[in-house]
Amino acid sequence: MKFEIIKSGVRGTTPKETLLIQAWGTNAIRVRASKRNTLKNTIDALKMMDTAANVTEGEEFISVKNGLLTCRVYPTGYLEFYKGEECVLKEYSRDDTQKNGHSTPIAYAARKYEAVEGGCRIQARFEGKKGEKIFGMGQYQQEYADLKGCIVELRQRNSQISIPFYLSNFGYGFLWNNASIGEAMFGEIIRNLQRNAQNVSIIWLLQGILPKK
Repeated sequence: MKFEIIKSGVRGTTPKETLLIQAWGTNAIRVRASKRNTLKNTIDALKMMDTAANVTEGEEFISVKNGLLTCRVYPTGYLEFYKGEECVLKEYSRDDTQKNGHSTPIAYAARKYEAVEGGCRIQARFEGKKGEKIFGMGQYQQEYADLKGCIVELRQRNSQISIPFYLSNFGYGFLWNNASIGEAMFGEIIRNLQRNAQNVSIIWLLQGILPKK
């Protein structure tokens, strides 16, 4: 992936994908990825903000830091998110883009795009984290407050409210900022977020804020 450092973060491009990692407000990072060469989204829950990022180029990765949160992007475009030296979230990759000590023949990419009518079916995959509890995502007719181990539909229905935002007990908030129908799976091994008929995958992480604070 070819990288360009900008005021708000870093832009990465390949013939198959465009990636933009930007500081947003205080202690937050916004990531946009697209199969196309444009990152424009027709429906967006986040307003534009002109936030300068602290960008550092290392031998193994580029760091985009904003307040308490740091995103590391590797030469292949693989992403990890840190609070200090602690990794709170990282992409799930089992292919040649990032081995992570795992076997690569299963060719399981962290970001997947499949052509469907009206755009792409987009999947964003992250590693499950032992001891993590997941709260939020709206209101569903089920008894679980902690969504770890659950699959939830991302769709508005009568007596169901879907809000693609969760809080983790590890001190960060996560917004899957896409407006189409999909689902979120919070597994022990893998966390898979899927949206249909979209062209841009947008995630937003806020670090360091817990409800008790």
